[in-house]
Amino acid sequence: MRTIRNSIPAFLLLAGVLFVFACKSSESVAGGTYVSAVITTSAECDMCKAKIEGVVGEMKGVRSAKVDLASKTLSVRYSKDKISLDEIRKEVTGLGYRADQMAPSATAYQALPACCKKK
Repeated sequence: MRTIRNSIPAFLLLAGVLFVFACKSSESVAGGTYVSAVITTSAECDMCKAKIEGVVGEMKGVRSAKVDLASKTLSVRYSKDKISLDEIRKEVTGLGYRADQMAPSATAYQALPACCKKK
């Protein structure tokens, strides 16, 4: 009886550790390998930042998207297996913003509020 009582906490600890490692390994297998990239944008204000981060952040294969208004850059972490950097750039230009050397969509740019247009 005493042996069983001493074994229960050890068993629960072992089960917890195995569960944590099982979850981690499945995440890395399912998530693939993520790489980081920085894209120069023409974002001007917080509205631009929210729009770009929201749309790019929801793209399949993108893990994170963060706009830095001071440097006018978009930092992304994405899976090369699921999406290309050019696809991300095209999405940004489709919103009306420059993405590296790619010009924004003319119609999307015209639809931007005045505060979002390049000064």
